[in-house]
Amino acid sequence: MIIPLFIGAAILYLANQDRTISRVKEALEEWETELDDDRSESDYRAELAESLRDDDCYLIEESGVRRGRRDIWIKDIDSDTEVVIELKLNLSSANEVRRLIGQIASYSEHAKAIFVVLIEPDGNLADEFERSLQALQCQDRVEVVYIEAQDDDEDDDDSDYEE
Repeated sequence: MIIPLFIGAAILYLANQDRTISRVKEALEEWETELDDDRSESDYRAELAESLRDDDCYLIEESGVRRGRRDIWIKDIDSDTEVVIELKLNLSSANEVRRLIGQIASYSEHAKAIFVVLIEPDGNLADEFERSLQALQCQDRVEVVYIEAQDDDEDDDDSDYEE
């Protein structure tokens, strides 16, 4: 299940004005993936990248070097719009949160929009990430999307109980 968590004001405006941002936003909203403990972050990244491929854009997985590496970088061929997607599986430490905030700040120099996809993060660390994100000047160009397992135990039928 994909849950949009935070949408920066500029993302809403940019999605209406820029076809690349709009296409990425729509693709993320439509992306359905199977959550599986055996899958790695790179498995999810490759699957997401495949769903985003388009003839009008350059799409590069793991663009950049060392610490400045973007998980997915998209550049529109005609408009030069740059969009970055950072994907994190099981955000599980304060150090990961700080590193993610640093990555976003770094990407904001060139990217018109930044999408952060958090797959099954620790709830407390997701809250810490949200608070830290609020301090960034680029926060209005960042959209965070959660992908979490759905509860299949939704109000089971009481017919299993005998009276």
